[in-house]
Amino acid sequence: MKKGASFTLPNLLLVSLLLIGLTSCVPAEIKANIKPIDDYPKQEQLPLTIELRMDEHFRSAYCRTPTGTRVIFGDALVEDAEILARVVYRDVIITTGAASDKIANPSVDAVLRPYVFSMKRTDRPGLWFFPQETTLKLVWELQDRNGELIWRTVVTGVGRGLTRYINASVKTQGKTAIKEAFKLSFEEMASAPEIRRLVNSE
Repeated sequence: MKKGASFTLPNLLLVSLLLIGLTSCVPAEIKANIKPIDDYPKQEQLPLTIELRMDEHFRSAYCRTPTGTRVIFGDALVEDAEILARVVYRDVIITTGAASDKIANPSVDAVLRPYVFSMKRTDRPGLWFFPQETTLKLVWELQDRNGELIWRTVVTGVGRGLTRYINASVKTQGKTAIKEAFKLSFEEMASAPEIRRLVNSE
């Protein structure tokens, strides 16, 4: 009889204990420190004063890894959203209110609200040497002073790569997903006819 691995009860118990030990060492939460995107194409800013309203859900967005760790991407999203808004619009006022809040500043022409529809990781269990994906679905809404929807878009960014070290790979893939989503956001926001019509009506 060919000799192979012996899956006796003691061996199974040992493996279980090792897995429990490894899991207990996994951090519950880590921050993804990502350099902001600053290479948008040069263009003339739209002559609008925009309130960029980012709520707590957007500011604390995260992606959960297979080990249960939450990788926080909120800070990166907030920074990139502000940079993008200032590239596209002439004046930007940052607020943290809810979507239903009324505009308090009389100089504001419209409210721009980003929110994360989903940010998740697609894993192939047990196949760590296969490519994995981290996907970000980002929604943008622009409302006028009366709360009427002017423009809305959904963009998707995807980061792909080998798993290797799970938490590190999620941060790397998340960075790629964010960059792709914001590049698409810029293209759509800068050319949206609905936003151009708002400019012409002011």
